[in-house]
Amino acid sequence: MIRKAIFMMALCVCGQLHANAETIDNGTDDLVPSGINEDMLRQIEPTYLKEVAVPSAWSSNWFVDVSGGTSAFVGKPHGKGNLFDRMKPSLAIKAGKWFTPEIGGRFSFQGFQFKDASKNVRDYKMVHADFLWNVNSSFAASHATTQRWGFIPYVGCGIIHNEDNGKSPFVINYGLIGQYRLTKRLAVNMELGGATTFRDFDGVGASNKFGDNLLGCPVRCSEKQMLKSPVKLLI
Repeated sequence: MIRKAIFMMALCVCGQLHANAETIDNGTDDLVPSGINEDMLRQIEPTYLKEVAVPSAWSSNWFVDVSGGTSAFVGKPHGKGNLFDRMKPSLAIKAGKWFTPEIGGRFSFQGFQFKDASKNVRDYKMVHADFLWNVNSSFAASHATTQRWGFIPYVGCGIIHNEDNGKSPFVINYGLIGQYRLTKRLAVNMELGGATTFRDFDGVGASNKFGDNLLGCPVRCSEKQMLKSPVKLLI
């Protein structure tokens, strides 16, 4: 009697296992277990947040440019001459990266000559790092295409060195860039910028107060954009 009961229980278990292992035809060559819902096998579609900027890879969206223009020194005390009497040529080499369509950064090395409060010609060098904000890209409806015009304010800081008196004070940089892009990799920029440092930079004035300024108007004839620009996801 006990053997018959055990045999009947074994038959029931085998029948249950067979029922669970039953498969159905889903219209393809693959057999789908009947206990699994079809929705569970459907491939999950990726989802994105609308209007979210994708940061560019470290190797992309670098730019370099060489610029030339004029600069004028305005300090305290003001000294002799007006703004136009103090204009001297300036040169700059800059390299940077756009992290998103709106936000970028750059390093700059510039210098040449300036006229101090006594209208004496002095040599200077300046290095600084800048934070860039492309206002046009911030308000653009789509970033799938390259923006032809750019309106880019910037602010930064660095060190300026007077070759004649050896002073190398801290300097604050600021300005505005107007950009017209000829191609995806080439643009012409017009920049209005300034640098403010301590009053004794030219050798005259207080060493603990800001007041000496170097105003510049360089024209960047070329800018090479490395690889493609970052875009926004418009899903």
